[in-house]
Amino acid sequence: MRCSRMEDRAGIAALAFNFARQLGFDQRSCWEVCIVVQELVSNLVRHAQGGDIELRSGLGLLEVRATDSGPGIPLAVLQDRHRWARGLGAVQRLMHELEIGTVGDPTHLAALGMSSRDGGTCILARRYLEKVR
Repeated sequence: MRCSRMEDRAGIAALAFNFARQLGFDQRSCWEVCIVVQELVSNLVRHAQGGDIELRSGLGLLEVRATDSGPGIPLAVLQDRHRWARGLGAVQRLMHELEIGTVGDPTHLAALGMSSRDGGTCILARRYLEKVR
């Protein structure tokens, strides 16, 4: 789903809530996935002038993938995850796994399926149906 305006947050988050519900997640987990999607859409719009959100499922798994072709996340920000308060910090706390690839880290970006020549960032967050945090 393409997101280019802050107004896209609510609609895409509602789709994510419904998707999680269809996969069998409880209501609290669905709301947490909804918050994650809102944070990722906000980041795409604020920092990269837009991007794409993709929702995928596997066996007992929901994935949220956010991609953009913006300037990337500074490596100093990525390396100091303990200072993340909101935004990516919320994503990290509410999901079971978080992977980030960005322009300054071409190896990790390639591992997430993007080329450094594409620019930007790829964030992959996973939530498991049965896993307890």
